[in-house]
Amino acid sequence: MELEDLDARYKSISIPRVIIQPIVENVFEHALAKRSQGGILQLSYQQEQGYLSIRIEDDGDQLSDETLNYLQSAFEETERKHGNEEITGLMNVNQRLKIKFGAAYGLTAQRSELGGLCILVKIPWKGE
Repeated sequence: MELEDLDARYKSISIPRVIIQPIVENVFEHALAKRSQGGILQLSYQQEQGYLSIRIEDDGDQLSDETLNYLQSAFEETERKHGNEEITGLMNVNQRLKIKFGAAYGLTAQRSELGGLCILVKIPWKGE
């Protein structure tokens, strides 16, 4: 695990409970569990104008383009109808962030430079 130190200026940001845990759990379940050894889980921060992204990424080799596209489209749907479909931990986290901060915030999925999945947790932050 590679964990970037949290800059002191971000420590005042308040986010709902249990936001990072389901994402990290997802990395272990889908990217690292099938490996007999090794694997990288990386957590870092990226500041943009008006928001902060918490980057959680892995070097898994099981991520298909189909799965990546499904995740990204599911995150972009603000009024997702689940019917009898189970709401996964990632979808739940995304919904909770959108409810707390608004439609412009939540999760984004992209391919990590490490080769696996990168989830960006986008939260408001105006800076100093």
